[in-house]
Amino acid sequence: LSYELTDKSMVYGAVSRAFHMPPGGNRLLNMPVFGPFLRTTFDREVDAEQLVAYELGYHGKLWDRLDMRLNGFWHSYDDLVTAEFKPGPPGFFQIYNTNRLATGMYGAELELRWPILKSLTLMGNYTFETLDSGASLTDSGFLTLPKHKFMVGIRHDLTPDLHLDGYLHYVSGVKCRTRGDPTGITPVDGYFRLDLRAEYEFWHDRASIAVGVRNLLDPHHPEGGGRALDPTEVPRMVYAEMRMAFK
Repeated sequence: LSYELTDKSMVYGAVSRAFHMPPGGNRLLNMPVFGPFLRTTFDREVDAEQLVAYELGYHGKLWDRLDMRLNGFWHSYDDLVTAEFKPGPPGFFQIYNTNRLATGMYGAELELRWPILKSLTLMGNYTFETLDSGASLTDSGFLTLPKHKFMVGIRHDLTPDLHLDGYLHYVSGVKCRTRGDPTGITPVDGYFRLDLRAEYEFWHDRASIAVGVRNLLDPHHPEGGGRALDPTEVPRMVYAEMRMAFK
């Protein structure tokens, strides 16, 4: 649902519903974690996880040049699959996965785009989001959300066909489950990431070649992990690409 305040601004709202069914193979999960003493099992009668999402926002142009989007959101989750410790069998103890968590996630997003010149555009966005839950991280088994994320970017058109882009990203720290320790929690630090790219378009803008680098500031940085995974490392990457569109 949307309503136009002026010919350059509007407010809008939306309600969405979705569900996620855990993979069928999970129902048969029965895996040793620590020899015969501890096993991981799954509820064979598990139900679908439910999501209802609410969003309210504003989109407008300020001073005829600054394009702005601002919205707030609330996501309500029910019947999320989480783990609990139970006595065996199987094993002396088991980590039993079933529908047992209801929680919510809320936050806000701001996006700005400002064409300073015809050939030069500044961009930026900021996101705040947090998980509203009475369950502990150990109980839920989730990777926590980064509460703060932002990006500032610039795009410069040297010619109508040659474009330069630069983007600086920031993501705040999170906590995740410790690999090999069902009760452990591992902090993962926040990080900055700088991406640079140059692109040349040809063939009436239906084809382009580009070169760039991602994660220029670090040779690598972690972005979390999981119960059975090592922390994910994102390496620095230099790349070249070519795109063609046939019309």
